[in-house]
Amino acid sequence: MNIKNLKLALIFIIFTLTACESLDIKPHETDLYKEKLEADGKEPRSATPIEDLFPKFFSKSEANIGVSITYAVALEKFSIMPIITADKSSGTITTDWYSTSANKNERFKFNVIIKNDDMTDQSIIVNMFKEKVDDGLWKTTSTNVETAEKIKQSILIQSRKLKSAAEMS
Repeated sequence: MNIKNLKLALIFIIFTLTACESLDIKPHETDLYKEKLEADGKEPRSATPIEDLFPKFFSKSEANIGVSITYAVALEKFSIMPIITADKSSGTITTDWYSTSANKNERFKFNVIIKNDDMTDQSIIVNMFKEKVDDGLWKTTSTNVETAEKIKQSILIQSRKLKSAAEMS
């Protein structure tokens, strides 16, 4: 009985390994840490500095109200999508892939980087990624740059309104 079970287990393992071998798995193409450094005008590094790992221990100042407002607005704008990461201290938001019920054959993903509290066009970066189903596999396709720009402008407009209201009260 044990030999029969061992043979079945061995066949199952071999089948599983050969089945997994044909999977077309691709690593994520973006590096948020590298993008954040480049957005801040810094050179990308191969290792993460300790102050980036423990920002509360090494921070030189408290988070300012502009970044807080812009971050909150961006987080609200993307709340309909599944959020993978949302880090207020670094100003980054990453969504997971999202498809609308109207078109299940295409999906979108966003990376948002809030660089500073100036609320200008240079203060925020919105990266948009799009994939479409092709022969049962998700394939990267080109995105409409205007869509990402409209989202960015929407975040900035709402942030400015909220900042003005906060300053008036």
